[in-house]
Amino acid sequence: MSSSDRIELLIDPGTWNPMDEGMVSMDPIEFHSEEEAYKDRIDSYQINTGLTEAVQTGIGQLNGIPVAIGVMDFQFMGGSMGSVVGEKITRLIEYAANKLIPLIIVCASGGARMQEGSLSLMQMAKISSVLYDYQSNKKLFYVSILTSPTTGGVTASFGMLGDIIIAEPNAYIAFAGKRVIEQTLNKTVPEGSQAAEFLFHKGLFDPIVPRNLLKGVLSGNRGRGQIYPDGSKSNNTVYNATTAGIVKKIVRKEKGGYEINIADASDGREVVDIIPPGPELLVSEGESIKLDQPLTSNPNVGGFGQGDAEIVLQDPLRVQGLLFFFASVILAQIFLVLKKKQFEKVQLSEMNF
Repeated sequence: MSSSDRIELLIDPGTWNPMDEGMVSMDPIEFHSEEEAYKDRIDSYQINTGLTEAVQTGIGQLNGIPVAIGVMDFQFMGGSMGSVVGEKITRLIEYAANKLIPLIIVCASGGARMQEGSLSLMQMAKISSVLYDYQSNKKLFYVSILTSPTTGGVTASFGMLGDIIIAEPNAYIAFAGKRVIEQTLNKTVPEGSQAAEFLFHKGLFDPIVPRNLLKGVLSGNRGRGQIYPDGSKSNNTVYNATTAGIVKKIVRKEKGGYEINIADASDGREVVDIIPPGPELLVSEGESIKLDQPLTSNPNVGGFGQGDAEIVLQDPLRVQGLLFFFASVILAQIFLVLKKKQFEKVQLSEMNF
């Protein structure tokens, strides 16, 4: 999905106001390539995609809510993050901080752009530092959306720093790719271990949301404990008894959910409370219940092994573990290069001998 299509999906018609569209890379380290000059490659992608860089940033409204949004585009050099991409995202965050509005960044990237060397790696620290001011000092709200693929330097920086991190179904999310890990560690990476569904169960991010529901989730229509636009409850809320009495019968419906028949304590008439698929029942047949007594558990507490406490969307231990993993992979790559050079020196000395 292109960045323009993504903006059309998320932003209300007529409210999109782009920022820094004229900012383009000028080949800061004069990267040499035998195949195609870096500047020529940039020009080619600009012609093919109609974009100036691998990210579009701007201001718009999401169901009437003003937001600052950055959308990366994998079709432009694999969504790679160079100095221009980093600067555009940095300026977007600073603008959002000054205007006190929510921030959304849609990630789709192969990582840092090798044609800009260490300048591309610097963007990780630069973006993370302005995000720290935005989140910790200004106390503002940042949502990171991980699409397929989200890898490398983006995963190692702002992609994983959201107050809420949302992933799309079947998204490929990783720091190092499968082939790099296998060649570096000489181990086989299990199939699907870098897919969103597998990583969700490891606590790497928060919900997995299908693309067609994303706008509603972001604006709160289908969030935790919310209601649908027609006023009916979602299945992410507590269902309470509509009358006091005795639970006469609980019927499990074929497609999931329950019908709870309650004999009213005052006049004996039967009242049927409908529970949709998802919530966990707390009552049983024959039990005496009160008016407004919870019939289901509260989905907004617990989770991720936390028992009866509000969900901590980004536990510091999870972030520390992720950083430790990244550091381990980088060290393994360094040692592999050093070992290779040592082996080459031994071969050279044997040839000279």
